[in-house]
Amino acid sequence: MIKTCILVRYYKNGKCITHLLDLVKMLADTAENMYKTFIECLKAHNLSYCSDNANVTMGKMNSFQSHLIKNNPNIFVLGCIYHSAHLIANHADELPKNMESLMHSVYSYYSYFSRSPKRQTILEEI
Repeated sequence: MIKTCILVRYYKNGKCITHLLDLVKMLADTAENMYKTFIECLKAHNLSYCSDNANVTMGKMNSFQSHLIKNNPNIFVLGCIYHSAHLIANHADELPKNMESLMHSVYSYYSYFSRSPKRQTILEEI
């Protein structure tokens, strides 16, 4: 039996508040058990959901997200932009120098063509 907590975070009076919503028990820490336990808690408190981009929560196969989609195919799931930005920033200095040069070239080409409809037309013809 695994004991875990469910936290809620909300914005109130100019502050971000984190609140302990519930203490729950799960049989195992699999995506399916996480999903079932969490959905029961959300329903009990009439709340919605947001998560980071970890594979167990946002992965395509057997993740928390895949269980949400299976039970509600019309749901729109968007990964956390702050988590993505954090990961990018942490690994940006690890880019090989040739990758950095490539990214600079791509940006230069984009800038060159984006400022001129005439150049865009020429590019489309190529």
